[in-house]
Amino acid sequence: MVNRPFTARTVSPAALLSPQESASLPTEDRLAIHELIARHCLALDTGDEAHLSSIVTEDFRQEHAVFGALEGRSGFAALMRDNPELLGAIRHQAVNIVAVRTGAGTAKAVHYTIVMQVHAMGAEPPAPLPRLFAHGVVRDQLVRQDGRWLIHRRTYDQMSLTADLFPEDQRKAALKRRTPDWEA
Repeated sequence: MVNRPFTARTVSPAALLSPQESASLPTEDRLAIHELIARHCLALDTGDEAHLSSIVTEDFRQEHAVFGALEGRSGFAALMRDNPELLGAIRHQAVNIVAVRTGAGTAKAVHYTIVMQVHAMGAEPPAPLPRLFAHGVVRDQLVRQDGRWLIHRRTYDQMSLTADLFPEDQRKAALKRRTPDWEA
């Protein structure tokens, strides 16, 4: 048996990309969803628990390749509180955001997440910075409540993690996680 390195391939969200399969959103809704995702990144990077709580539904659920499942607003906000070593050290970027309507007041979005380490974490000796910390694909189910878009479900897929910060078994498990049908 030949020992081949594990290689990754991004699974395409074909239904979101196909004009025949996806229902377009009005421009104002697309912009609001893009803003929502950008605000999420900024709130994570600054540890703003109040804002993190305000951009998700009461029954929010997140599945993350590294942090596992989180339930509800309090579970989501606790992510940064429980990982203080990350505050200020990393920056999240959401790129290539695509959002489509799925029903009256509901939508789906997909984007790449790029996480950069910009400062040393805790007692860690400084590595050449900035450097790629992690990257992957994020899928969101969104709902419109009281005139604003909120994240209802979030799944992190196809994650790749920095080797010196994450154990090999965790890196391989995160990289293999895929949801090719792009459903909840």
